[in-house]
Amino acid sequence: MVPTEPSAGEILLVEDDESLGSILAAVLQDQGYRVALVSNGKEAIDYLFTERRPRLILLNLLMPAMNGWKFHEQIKKIPELAEIPVIGLSGVGNRHRKAAALGAYESFAKPYNLKVLVDMVRQYCPPHGVGGTDDLVSQRPGP
Repeated sequence: MVPTEPSAGEILLVEDDESLGSILAAVLQDQGYRVALVSNGKEAIDYLFTERRPRLILLNLLMPAMNGWKFHEQIKKIPELAEIPVIGLSGVGNRHRKAAALGAYESFAKPYNLKVLVDMVRQYCPPHGVGGTDDLVSQRPGP
């Protein structure tokens, strides 16, 4: 069963680079977000089926086990998950075209401009305590 209640200020970060994922998670946590960090699309699918639905998904496109395209293809089949905004993260060229093909709302290339990324995240997901009442969220530890 897919948890349907979105969690205030929660972001699912799907990033296979552990160092980069930890940095992005720390930056977003400093801005008032709760960040669940998983390392590939398969782990992200598992998270979405067992935890409360995030308000936003930050999705790396190139990952092992299940890449961003396969992950997004899977969640688009489930109405409750298909409505979650996705921002594509990529280290490859033509990121806008690749993210558009994915159906992502926005895209960013590595290395990231963290201020711009945080501003973009705010457009789709208010931080915890703003626009939501959820105080407790079960999270998986990062990789």
